[in-house]
Amino acid sequence: IDALSLCNFLFAPPCSAMHLNMARLLVVICSTFMLSGNLAVAERSFQEPRLRSKPRDRKSERLEYVHSSLQVALGTYEAVTEREMQEREAKLAVRWQALPKNQQGRVNRASLYYIVDGYFTQQYGVSVVGLESKPGGNPMAQIDVLSHNAARYMDTVLKGNDTQATFGLDDAMVMVVVIEHFLHESDRDVLEMVFARRKLQDFDLSFEELMEALTDYMMVWMVGPVYEGQLLSTPSLSVREIVTGSIDCWECVVDFIRGSVKNFAHLRDVSPRRAAEAMPRHIQHLRIGGALSRSFSLEDGMAIVRDLSRSFGGFWRSEFFAHKEKLLKLEWGASGRVPLSRFHTAALKGEESFSESKEYLQTLGALDESSSSHGAGVIIPNYLQAISNCIIWGDFYHICFPKECEAHMETFEEAVGRRAAEPELLLSLVEEIIDDFDEDKSLSEDLRAQLQSIAQTHSGLVPLHSRLFLQWLHFAFPSECPFPHLPGTAKAVLPTDFGRDSVASLKEMAFHATDSPPLIGNTTTWNFTTGTAEAASTEWMTLWSHEEELLADSLHLEAPWEMHSRYKWVWMSVLGVPVVAVAVAIALRSAPAGKEDVLPTMMAMSKKDIFV
Repeated sequence: IDALSLCNFLFAPPCSAMHLNMARLLVVICSTFMLSGNLAVAERSFQEPRLRSKPRDRKSERLEYVHSSLQVALGTYEAVTEREMQEREAKLAVRWQALPKNQQGRVNRASLYYIVDGYFTQQYGVSVVGLESKPGGNPMAQIDVLSHNAARYMDTVLKGNDTQATFGLDDAMVMVVVIEHFLHESDRDVLEMVFARRKLQDFDLSFEELMEALTDYMMVWMVGPVYEGQLLSTPSLSVREIVTGSIDCWECVVDFIRGSVKNFAHLRDVSPRRAAEAMPRHIQHLRIGGALSRSFSLEDGMAIVRDLSRSFGGFWRSEFFAHKEKLLKLEWGASGRVPLSRFHTAALKGEESFSESKEYLQTLGALDESSSSHGAGVIIPNYLQAISNCIIWGDFYHICFPKECEAHMETFEEAVGRRAAEPELLLSLVEEIIDDFDEDKSLSEDLRAQLQSIAQTHSGLVPLHSRLFLQWLHFAFPSECPFPHLPGTAKAVLPTDFGRDSVASLKEMAFHATDSPPLIGNTTTWNFTTGTAEAASTEWMTLWSHEEELLADSLHLEAPWEMHSRYKWVWMSVLGVPVVAVAVAIALRSAPAGKEDVLPTMMAMSKKDIFV
């Protein structure tokens, strides 16, 4: 644009000499700073490494990164095929899409742990020790299976103690593969010890010999550290009876093992290749025996153990939910709580599984003592998902009660596809879930208002992976979604570590059994989801707290307009200086008539001019 046209645009024609000079100055200023911006872009392009003559595609780069990461962790990148990586990526993709990310599409450490933990929960019903990430949790918690087996991988690929480190989807896929590998290797160690104790050779085993070895393995696997030493030495008949007697439906477990062995044998007969694929990739070439073989090897046993550990959570699912049904019969209305008096009364009547002490329940975060009128109540989902109810207590992983709320969260993540959603959308999704299970229930007005309140604290949107939303879900689905305690208020302590005080004495049980609050039957409308007694529904929200915790607290979520700090000053100059210059010119144009050759002072400018 030429100076004269600008002068005529800004000032009433004819353009004076002074105004023309000012217009020329503005043109020079704008041109100079626009040129500075172009130079900065050119400088950045010049400093970036030149492309190779044959540029590599994104797929090749990703594959190289995955292979190098696996090489660091496992010493080989052949532990998984490209097809297997694609399968894992597909299973991680929905949750990954909904996680909070920075401008480069990367997540923080807590989110990485969260998505990997969700994978093992969904696929195998397994909780990996140290991965139980949640809003407000410790993102630097030690993952025992990795710190014991892949310290170099932890320090390099996972960037050690760097709290600001960010990660991509490839990192999540690699982490899944690495953990799967080492969990399987930990199971192998136990089976090898069983073989050594029974003095079994590594091949040419009969069906009966393999069954005995796998039965011993399963006993050690299920009782964990309690009797492991005695079972792996020379167990007496009494020790075996104690162990098998402590496991519900031990005969069901033996039948499960027998079925797995027969299934493997059948698979080997009809399709040796598929049977080999059941083994870890790096030992498939070691198989001994083939189609129609009636003998087994240690590697066959490892393939069967791999299948047992992966499918045991699903096998035990009926036992888990039978345990829950017992609690639901004692539930107080539809509050998701069992009065402690009913809980210990059931224990006195022979339900030994409800014998945890009040102190231990408090430590686990499974006791609600917020209501003075209702008294102490056992929070059903927190209690069921507590470590005391896990069926497997391994050094590196646990198999515990299914996380029912995960299914709801997956519904939200798939439908929303981003890290936050409008409260109206979430309400409609929750109502669809409720309609699928109980058409007679609906969300109360109190809960609707509470979700709107959460959205107001986050600029109109509800973060999916936030403590307040998880807390809201607990009151919407009180028997399925656990209450999210603030960090440090609940601990996952094994009964063996807590000591004898983890079990209530008969005196304590009797005391609580007689301390009964006013009873409310199961047909009461005093709950969050009927909506028929809204005034009373707030009675159940005494545990509610307004403290917020986000999964991505440590992640800087850059807005689209945020640029690299190195170039921010350029864009501020390019956009800011011309705007200021034009504003000054407009101010000059609005100067009083007759004084057009005098620059206006701040005192002479009107309030409107100052605002502009």
